[in-house]
Amino acid sequence: MALFWIWLLGSLVYGLFLAWYINWRGPLTPAEVEKFKERLKRQASDTLTYDTMVSFMETDDGRGFVMLNLIKFPSGHIDHPVTSQPIRGQALIQEYFKPFANQILGRAGHPVFQGPIRGGYIEAWGVEPNPGWQAVGIIRYRSRRDILELITTDAFNAVHGYKKAALLKTLAMPMQIQANLFATPPIWFGMLVLIICLSMTIMAITA
Repeated sequence: MALFWIWLLGSLVYGLFLAWYINWRGPLTPAEVEKFKERLKRQASDTLTYDTMVSFMETDDGRGFVMLNLIKFPSGHIDHPVTSQPIRGQALIQEYFKPFANQILGRAGHPVFQGPIRGGYIEAWGVEPNPGWQAVGIIRYRSRRDILELITTDAFNAVHGYKKAALLKTLAMPMQIQANLFATPPIWFGMLVLIICLSMTIMAITA
């Protein structure tokens, strides 16, 4: 009987994780698209590309996606947008990213990887010259609904000014992962639950 409860609990925990991590609500509905259009218009952001965001909403397939971010920091120190104290862009961006990361985590989003760029374009044609990108980051979002709910909140707008001040140049493009050799959270979390259940089963049998 103890073994039954061990595996039942493990299955329940993993099921709850999948219920949180995966978008089960499907694509954006037409009513939601109109709602977010109005929110974006009221937001009047000078960094978000409205037409691109509308197309992104209207072509929603209901699947999770990742956002590719390229970053270039200003050289030297800049003035902090609130205190006016000198600060490096690399430090200031953390005042945006930390609260932003907490918000996306609540919506099952998370960084996939990030790191510094160690060279210029190795191969390139038909594109503008490299503006000097310094870092790249990829963030996973559960759905397009989640990112729209996030970027149209007052909490997001309250910290977005830090990002604008910290970065000299940036671009963000959504993409769909088709091949991935890294273990994703559903895999490694499932393996963790499996290991715990096996360990508890062995202890129950040998007790």
